[in-house]
Amino acid sequence: MQEVIMSRTAYKAQEAELDLIRNGIVEHMFIDFVYEPVIDLAGSVSAIMVVGIDVTEKVNARKSIEEIEERIRLAVEAAEIGTFDYHYGNNELLGSDRFNEIFDIEPGTPRSAIIASYHPDDQGLSAEAHELGKTTGKILYEARVMRADGMRWVRFQSNIYFDKDGNPERTLGTVIDITAYKALQQQKDDFISIASHELKTPITSLKASLQLLSRMKENPNPALFPRMIDQATRSMDKITDLVDDLLNVAKMNEGQIRLKKDWFNVAEMLDKCCSHVRDMGIYNLILQGDKKLTIFADEHRIDQVVVNLVNNAVKYAPQSTDIILGVDKVDDLVKISVKDFGQGIPIEKLPHLFDRFFRADESGAQVSGLGLGLYISAEIVKRHGGEIGVDSNLGEGSTFWFTLPIDGKG
Repeated sequence: MQEVIMSRTAYKAQEAELDLIRNGIVEHMFIDFVYEPVIDLAGSVSAIMVVGIDVTEKVNARKSIEEIEERIRLAVEAAEIGTFDYHYGNNELLGSDRFNEIFDIEPGTPRSAIIASYHPDDQGLSAEAHELGKTTGKILYEARVMRADGMRWVRFQSNIYFDKDGNPERTLGTVIDITAYKALQQQKDDFISIASHELKTPITSLKASLQLLSRMKENPNPALFPRMIDQATRSMDKITDLVDDLLNVAKMNEGQIRLKKDWFNVAEMLDKCCSHVRDMGIYNLILQGDKKLTIFADEHRIDQVVVNLVNNAVKYAPQSTDIILGVDKVDDLVKISVKDFGQGIPIEKLPHLFDRFFRADESGAQVSGLGLGLYISAEIVKRHGGEIGVDSNLGEGSTFWFTLPIDGKG
């Protein structure tokens, strides 16, 4: 106020915060006010006129909107959603940072350049979606974008806003990278195809065996009858194994797998496991390592892991008749390994071996199964607080291994 008197210049303040006591109640307020000097005939400041306007409601409303916008912005960023604003009149496209990141472009890149980066088969999708949007008011389509680091799937979704004459004026919307979703969708489709094939084979064999047995029920063939029974039993065992894998995955996803831990001798468990492989009379399961090690774990589940690893060796390295089962103590851990002397696994496939539904033989021509064995094994080991991995060299074979805490406290 003294400055207003000295300078004879008005002082203005906007949205000044203050606590005002009104009727004995302290109120936090925002005020726009002016200190206006009143000049007398002698040119001196004779008074100061103070005008104040309560703008608390306006400020609070604006801050509420700003908070909502900030929450939306943070949510959009967390969801990794790109946003864009396209004006039909001047062909101007404004994209968010995430939009530019998805397309791997610099800010200001023209729309034509973005569409040119689409897969050749998808470059007409944008025009078709915009044309349809003139009727529906909405745009929705998916396209493949060819970036320097590989192909990405993207999904566009937006609303079109029209002028008073009904012509499209602008469209505001979002774009998201759905590459991972598409890969999962493809994986699901492949799994359904594999599962159908894997179940159909033993079911067909079982049906054939039962049909033959039905025909022989009045006059059984002593030579053929036992063979049909054995074939039906093998088919039923195969179906049971496939269904068990599916049920195990479902239980793991729902957190229903409970471990029943107790102390047991690892070497004794390895000696007793995999009877189905030993009974074939083809493979030699050779036990090596510390045969006195005991561990506190779920013996049934650990046996299941070893069986899966041995089955894997038999499937992918059928010429390797010797399979080494190893057990060693590493600090406070037990390391169990299954080594074959097959052709090995390509290095690019190693990171995916324990993924759900992954099969090293992608064609499915050489091996059977749903691609769940190693995934189930990895989940069982993780629930014990251990680690699982594989070492492999082409032409030399593979060693699948896992570690478990001896005291079960991992």
